Amino acid sequence: MKSVLFRVDASQQVGLGHLMRCLALAQHLTQQKIQVTFAVKSSSVEFCRSRTDWVGELYIIPEDTNISEPDYLKSYANDNNFDWIVLDGYQFTSSYRKTLSQSCAKLAVFDDKNDTGELYADLVINGANNATFVGYNQTAKSAKLCLGERFRILRTEFTNIKESSWEYRDKLTVSFGGSDPYELTIPFLKALNALNQQQETQVPLRVSVLTGAAYENVDKLRDLLATLSFDVVHVHDSQKVSTLFAQSRLVISAAGGTQFELLACDTPSLLVIVADNQKLATKDAEVQGWCRIFDHQRTTSQVLANETLVLWNDSSLLQEMHKQACAHKNVDGALNVIASMHDS
Repeated sequence: MKSVLFRVDASQQVGLGHLMRCLALAQHLTQQKIQVTFAVKSSSVEFCRSRTDWVGELYIIPEDTNISEPDYLKSYANDNNFDWIVLDGYQFTSSYRKTLSQSCAKLAVFDDKNDTGELYADLVINGANNATFVGYNQTAKSAKLCLGERFRILRTEFTNIKESSWEYRDKLTVSFGGSDPYELTIPFLKALNALNQQQETQVPLRVSVLTGAAYENVDKLRDLLATLSFDVVHVHDSQKVSTLFAQSRLVISAAGGTQFELLACDTPSLLVIVADNQKLATKDAEVQGWCRIFDHQRTTSQVLANETLVLWNDSSLLQEMHKQACAHKNVDGALNVIASMHDS
């Protein structure tokens, strides 16, 4: 295997999660001297170029071709002799995948729920604990299956992280995703502030608010932060969040790929489900004992803020959650996926 082509996009609407897990795999491929290229739409370029940990070439897919995008991408892959195409995104249909499967390159598909029909893949990647039970034997009968926690792919900053002793963790970190599409950050902070003014915490609040490159309410958020009753720092578009997670006593976060990063950092968490595809994996994570979960459609900011303060004040429970995270983390997923690509 000499070269890999990724097809993925990022935007305020779809978020950054698909791009980030492709970037994670690309980082590990690059470490093995394998050439990587990202084929993206023009609207995704700014998010790619904003990353200081970016690897690989960028290829912008033309919008004015006289053939369909999958046919164009198939020709591009053939002309450039890519060994693999890696596809990640809910917008890619079964028909799209079928066309790519007819290229000279093998096709790997990141998948979350197996609910989009035939995958036409040579390799399927799903790092959720329940992935072996969602029926890939029906939609990817001849594919090599990289399923479960052994195949969770993390960026290199999380596979080489320096562990932080529990007694030195002192931060409450808030992170609702790269774009926070449901605008959860500001209402949560308002609710947390109101409760903090009504009751005294046993451990002083030192809050870090993390927002991503696609977050659109930066000015409004900064205006709010100036009025809060607790110590707070805003970290926008951080290029290295592993250090912050490893220093956190508790993190309130959108579920999805970030939950695996938090697990790698041994960090107790309250995970908020913001997409249907996150439900199964997040419920499995709660069973492991290192996190609690909430559905944003069924949970108010006030309830989440109250649960945050209750847990923040329960040092023994937080430490037990930390121990459970230490027991369940797995950081070798990318290497296991690459080994499977070599073997296919």
